[in-house]
Amino acid sequence: MHPCPGERPALSSLVFFKDKDSIFQRSPSFDPQNRITLSWHNINVFVKPKGRRICSCRNQYDVNEKKQLLHNVNGEVKPGQLMAIMGASGAGKTTLLNVLTNRNLRLLDVDGEVLVNGQNVGESIMKLSAYVQQDDLFIGTLSVREHLVFQALLRMDKHLTYDERMQRVDEVILELGLTKCADTKIGVAGRVKGISGGEAKRLAFASEVLTKPALMFCDEPTSGLDSFMSQSIVSVLKSMAQGGRTIVCTIHQPSSEVFELFDHLFLMAEGRVAYRGRSSKALDFFKRAGFECPINYNPADFYIQNLAIIPGRENESREKVAAIVSQFEKEARVIEATMSTGYSVPPLPMKETSRYKASWCAQFRAVIWRSWISLIRDPMLIKVRFLQSLAPVLVFMTAVLICIVYWMAGFNKDFTAFLICLAIMILVSNTAASFGYMISCISGSLNVALSLGTPLIMPLVLFGGFYLNAASVPVYFVWLKYISMFYYGNEAVLINQWSNVKNITCYTPMCAPDGKAVLASLNFSEDNFLRDILLIVVLMIFFRILAFLALLIRSSRKT
Repeated sequence: MHPCPGERPALSSLVFFKDKDSIFQRSPSFDPQNRITLSWHNINVFVKPKGRRICSCRNQYDVNEKKQLLHNVNGEVKPGQLMAIMGASGAGKTTLLNVLTNRNLRLLDVDGEVLVNGQNVGESIMKLSAYVQQDDLFIGTLSVREHLVFQALLRMDKHLTYDERMQRVDEVILELGLTKCADTKIGVAGRVKGISGGEAKRLAFASEVLTKPALMFCDEPTSGLDSFMSQSIVSVLKSMAQGGRTIVCTIHQPSSEVFELFDHLFLMAEGRVAYRGRSSKALDFFKRAGFECPINYNPADFYIQNLAIIPGRENESREKVAAIVSQFEKEARVIEATMSTGYSVPPLPMKETSRYKASWCAQFRAVIWRSWISLIRDPMLIKVRFLQSLAPVLVFMTAVLICIVYWMAGFNKDFTAFLICLAIMILVSNTAASFGYMISCISGSLNVALSLGTPLIMPLVLFGGFYLNAASVPVYFVWLKYISMFYYGNEAVLINQWSNVKNITCYTPMCAPDGKAVLASLNFSEDNFLRDILLIVVLMIFFRILAFLALLIRSSRKT
């Protein structure tokens, strides 16, 4: 008999795995044989400001000081444990989590080592672990199942078949209790009704659990949730830890019910370890340090209040923190002796793999599929983009200008010729906009973009045939006209104007007799019309590709 959708399986249906230390629940989404022990030793983190020269009336000297964020931080979390990293604001929780996950360390100097089953894996820890961020980033028009399918297509092992990936998606939906909302849209605040905040957080966990990680990091998993939802989310984490996973969370002021779900606690104050061990023994430790928790008081609030630096009482607060840290350092020697030096599981094999699980073609197909679904489910977005962004600038304004100038200048009165001229000018304006996109993506700021834009576009205008005959361009500048959308647009418009003019009435001997002669005098050929249109389109695509590559390079540098 199978459990009903959304229900947890009965106890008799669970399979358990036993090793010499613990008993783990075997889950279809994780094999306890792959469990991980994470430890970190003597972690010191410094942030180094840029050196600057200070001038005084007597001398000059350089300021190049290092600010230390973490001080000799040690810790360990084993399979089956759910550890909470807690501390007041500025205690170093996020910095420690960044060190453990090897993220956002460009501006930091890090000493010490982070070990996975006794191995220093470095950046490979990102391949071995999952990281659930504080803010949930979803495409609101997708359903829960579609989001997980997209994640499965891109992040699961490339050797798995499509059916195996879909089976994995179904397993995760059942495990995380998302069965009832599996086909519900995720939603967009204020626009598209969707799933609740708790379901969105569980979906974030489901996205990471897809790849069967043995190690999970969670940054403020209860942020923005009420106490009931927070308890539900941490209960999910607790059940995953009982399956043999190693889970580390940062959390801020949990309720007493939520706090009881964490079996291990890691308290920090001013970049130092104030306590590390079982949550149930933390109150006894604080009592030994001289700070006893009142009866019927939330232990989490008690810890934070005693470890916080209170404005206006900084000295008193720092003395209290120093006493707690000193007490822990005295007891830490015993704790350090119990830290794992040997492991009941073999070291993790570190394989050299590519950065991405899916091939480029698979990524392209998946992104096109997701974009198409998002597009057809939000037609208002298409209308808004076209009517408020693309149409006014690239179509409407160009059309108004041409409608006025074309007839005032006395161009070809044939309406077809007018429409062709309008289409050419819309193409040219789109290509010029693409050139602007490219400059914007290359530039780091608005001021840089404005400084680069004019010097780069003026040569294209000067050698576009308006001010200088194409035949008169010096040979060392001739290449500029071939990358100028204005040159091709100018030639195409003039071909449209003069190609069908068979006779020109002249009253002076120095006069072109027909349209072909006019084009020849400008070094243009009516045979180039289709070529000009094609090359304008090519330039438009080329500039947009360069803009995309510039964005890609800038984003890769940030990561």
